[in-house]
Amino acid sequence: MFLYKNKTNVTGTVRKNRKEMPKLTSKLEVGQTESQHTTTMLATRWKDRRDVYMLTIQFENKMIAIGKKDHHGNQLNKPLSVLNIMKMWVL
Repeated sequence: MFLYKNKTNVTGTVRKNRKEMPKLTSKLEVGQTESQHTTTMLATRWKDRRDVYMLTIQFENKMIAIGKKDHHGNQLNKPLSVLNIMKMWVL
């Protein structure tokens, strides 16, 4: 809440057992997401090869096509927050 009150947009990965992290425990297939939100923050779990847990203030829970296909020919999607974190790592 401190960062939100000071108008600091934040997105990042977190450990699933982080203090006050909501329990995101439903069974997911690869590429699916599960999320919970408050008025200011979104907690997301995305199933890739492993589970990826994220907290964000600045992005919505939206899946974006990345322009690749899996071995069945299905379009691959990633959460918007993951794509933006990957851009920051590259820079």
